[in-house]
Amino acid sequence: MTNEKKIELLAELFEVDASEITPDKKLSELQWDSMNMLGLIALFKSELDIKLPAAKIRGFSTINDILEEMK
Repeated sequence: MTNEKKIELLAELFEVDASEITPDKKLSELQWDSMNMLGLIALFKSELDIKLPAAKIRGFSTINDILEEMK
């Protein structure tokens, strides 16, 4: 999956324009809440076939943290 596709998926998840999704963007600036965490779990399962543990998600603080797991 290309970085552009990853950015598009995250922009959709956070309901923002893709231009707002940059690696250094803090998740706290994107309304990082339990609903988005659940959405991220679903995204990883459906798009990447990766089971993402909730404990790992709670440690994410930037978009780059998510992108690193999407490899």
